[in-house]
Amino acid sequence: MTARAPRPLRYADAGVDVAAADATVERYREAAEGATRPEVLGGVGPFAGLFHLDQSRYRDAVLVSSADGVGTKLLVAAALGRYGDVGQDLVNHCVNDVLTAGAEPLFFMDYLATAGLPQEQRVEVVAGIAGRPVAAVTVSAMVPSMCGVDSAGAPVTPGLLYGDARGRGVGSGTEATDGEA
Repeated sequence: MTARAPRPLRYADAGVDVAAADATVERYREAAEGATRPEVLGGVGPFAGLFHLDQSRYRDAVLVSSADGVGTKLLVAAALGRYGDVGQDLVNHCVNDVLTAGAEPLFFMDYLATAGLPQEQRVEVVAGIAGRPVAAVTVSAMVPSMCGVDSAGAPVTPGLLYGDARGRGVGSGTEATDGEA
């Protein structure tokens, strides 16, 4: 008696539409094209982003990082049917965090894990991220389909932003006053 070869595993068996996810990332790349700077190498990466830290400009770089999320704002976005603002808020949260340390925002990385959010709304979120008029640019876009993770339709959406505080007098944020940005 010969053993039968196991059936190959496929993403589709888990409910993942790879073609739709690839199309979303491609549309995101298009949205991010206008949000770049010379230090970004190769545009938006699929798993990692490349940023060349120019040592002539950033001699004594002090890298500052922030990780944040938008939490229940995604539920508000779903109720309103407006997802672009969520992306903008995500970037703004992280930019504000690094500004409190006196840092210049350099680059932003996002991760949008969802199963219940339709592809069109995923594009709205990531286009909102890419459309922020800040010095930070998006270097990596992860938009995995996480079947069963967001049964309530609320994706997991953290953002990571990196900045440089060299020569700016790295602060604790306590020096900021109302109206400063």
